[in-house]
Amino acid sequence: MADYMNSQLKNSALLLGFLDVLFTIPIVTVSYSVHGTELALLATLSALVLIFLGPLPFFFVSSITTDLELTLIVAFSAVIFLAWLKALARGPDHYLPYIPVTIWALMGAYFCVSLLFAHTTA
Repeated sequence: MADYMNSQLKNSALLLGFLDVLFTIPIVTVSYSVHGTELALLATLSALVLIFLGPLPFFFVSSITTDLELTLIVAFSAVIFLAWLKALARGPDHYLPYIPVTIWALMGAYFCVSLLFAHTTA
């Protein structure tokens, strides 16, 4: 069982890394077209970190969300994390750990897009 959990953790980390790179590409493309090379490299590094962190950055930069959105993000993040933990405990025939990991990465990408939109409209 421990080998299975380690395998699922490795697969989840690999999927999160792949999604991280995949979701960073459009954000960097927009940053490059608007700001140039230097700031696009900075956007690349920050997007890679922020997508990996998922919804956690919303708690530190709450100025781009309302209180209702922040409450929904907290509840949804807790549900996603608990679903991922429960899916890890299932047998090796289940693919469910990948669904919460994908949603986690999408929430991180949503934060990056929200931050980019707030930056361009301010």
